[in-house]
Amino acid sequence: MPTPWRLRLLCGCALIAVVTCINDADPFVGVSHEVRKGSGSVTSDVKFVTIHVPQGTIRIRLLPELSRSSVDYVVNVAQQNKCASSRECKFYRAEPTFLLQGNMKTQLPPNRQLGPCPAEFAGKPRATACPAHDPNCGCHGPIMVPGQVGWAGGGSGPDFFIYTGQGPATHWNNDHTVWGELADQESLSVVEAVLQLPTDRPPHGMLMLKHTIPFTIQLE
Repeated sequence: MPTPWRLRLLCGCALIAVVTCINDADPFVGVSHEVRKGSGSVTSDVKFVTIHVPQGTIRIRLLPELSRSSVDYVVNVAQQNKCASSRECKFYRAEPTFLLQGNMKTQLPPNRQLGPCPAEFAGKPRATACPAHDPNCGCHGPIMVPGQVGWAGGGSGPDFFIYTGQGPATHWNNDHTVWGELADQESLSVVEAVLQLPTDRPPHGMLMLKHTIPFTIQLE
């Protein structure tokens, strides 16, 4: 049985966590977590959600052990199909080999809780100063690895992103609340297809999609 924090990635990756190297050509199938069973919580029985875009389906494995309140919000949005009636559910930022970012804003009450600090990082000093957009940053999750999904900007949502970098995001320290991960290579291929769409770079420097991509999200 996989243990929380066991990370399956390509052999040779340097990680700040417990690392298991495997001979596997797909680094995104590897971050396996055991979903804790809650008492009467809807997230106890829900392990995956699917995000549907014109390019295909993005399958996300939920990680309530990293942020149960975040997973509760995502599950509620999916269960009630709220993105089908929201103009705010869309991808708007596409940075190839870095991240795909979107918004999951609906009429549901937003998640307001940040993730807890993993035990192995508690009390440890930051490697870098807090970023300007989050001057009161803290430890809210693990060091993100490729394929993980979390709330953007060190916040609690509804803006979120899928990290697609080449290795652990040590430059972010433990700033982000993580609540999911890409479940398979097919999902990664869909994300990469969206990342190849035309973009503009406004003055603030981020690559924004010329045409936002609406999505719906459903329970699997």
